[in-house]
Amino acid sequence: EAFRVRMAAVAILLHVCSVLSWRAQAFRSPKHATHLSLLQARVSLLTGATSAGRCVPLLQENKEAIFNTQLFRADDSEAVLRIVDDHLDEFKAREIATALHRVAARNKYKRARRDVLLRDARLERLVDAAKEQAAQFSAHCVADVLWSMATLNHFPSRMLVPVLTSVNSHLDLQDFKGHHLSTIVWAFAKLNTKPVRLLERIEEQTVAKLEYMNMQNCANLMWGFAKLNYQPIVLLPHMMDALLKPGMLDAAKHVEVADIGYSLGVIAQPGECSDLLRALAQRAAPDTTLRWLSSRQICMLIDTFAQLEATEELPEGLLDAWICIVKIAHAETPLMARDGAKLERSLERLGVDAAWIKKSEMLSTWLEQMSSGSGSRHAVPTYSEEQLRTVFDLIDTDRSGAIDRDELKVAIDKVSAQVDESAIKQMMEFGALADGLEVSFDDFKLIMSGAMPEAKQARQVAVV
Repeated sequence: EAFRVRMAAVAILLHVCSVLSWRAQAFRSPKHATHLSLLQARVSLLTGATSAGRCVPLLQENKEAIFNTQLFRADDSEAVLRIVDDHLDEFKAREIATALHRVAARNKYKRARRDVLLRDARLERLVDAAKEQAAQFSAHCVADVLWSMATLNHFPSRMLVPVLTSVNSHLDLQDFKGHHLSTIVWAFAKLNTKPVRLLERIEEQTVAKLEYMNMQNCANLMWGFAKLNYQPIVLLPHMMDALLKPGMLDAAKHVEVADIGYSLGVIAQPGECSDLLRALAQRAAPDTTLRWLSSRQICMLIDTFAQLEATEELPEGLLDAWICIVKIAHAETPLMARDGAKLERSLERLGVDAAWIKKSEMLSTWLEQMSSGSGSRHAVPTYSEEQLRTVFDLIDTDRSGAIDRDELKVAIDKVSAQVDESAIKQMMEFGALADGLEVSFDDFKLIMSGAMPEAKQARQVAVV
């Protein structure tokens, strides 16, 4: 009876301290709030409630809950790291994983802040603690830690064996959920880590968990396998069936459509997934997610349909719509060289004119070189003589051997509506080395190499 009374008193005191801890979180620093919350443990010791050894697990569990609450309520990574600095020695595996997750989540879109964060000694202490506690991680915790490392793009070599061993242990226990497996594969891909045996086991276990996985889980898993160039031969038929279930693709976001499309281009073979490609194309149509897709994502979709010889699965006019969007975007901001080269190969494979890619890119280079004048210039791509001649001839429509103002205007109008008459005049004045306001092939090569300003200066010196 006396013990029950004492326990009731302890419970009341713990409740009061919890309320005070919550108020401290709202009005005081995380450090003070945490210290106040931990009074629960001290209250129990003062009352002698632990004399029989019955309350120790309860108090420890309560302390861990307090730490996790404080970590989740922290406003930013600095607040999280202050808690880490004060109490890391008291953290168990769960709190370590939570702290890493909160730090990564608070810096997911802050690249500059991440760079500073990776030099913070408190984060390194936290990573070391994760290494030491890796064997104690739950399935959820190990997935969280890998997600955190991938988001921060920080996976020290000392973490590799402990974390992979933890993944393997939970695969033995088969206690990963579907979204855990998806997160782990995604993280492996982001970290350029390819443990083939673990990927094989993950693939095997995912088959039974597909019915519990949502669109995001499936897209991340497929993207991860593709990025690692791992072929999930056993999983793929089951994944296609899962994605084709009613309502699945209908809820797909644009990034998920792009990720699934990219992964099929790497993983699948021609004729293997026609139904899924048809459904995917319908989701990337103008009246659905197309407006949100970037030009790079559309290039990936074009490449996938070209590689898998599946353009017949596209709704009428959709390929033209994709190309039109990329043309407009490419004229304003040229594609990255790798993306442009891939798109050229894809269009050539499809028998579609791809000359506009280099043409648009070179016109943008011309405009940028003119804008920078004789000052510091933008870095320019390197073109072969053949590529330069091809584009020059496309602009020089009368085959006179020189580009005049009217020909440049026609060429510009086909790729961009953003360049006015004044800019075209300036481009001609910049691009013509002689006084005739016509651009010869030699002039064109000087523009594309970035050497026109020096050539003009040298000509002026020679004239003087």
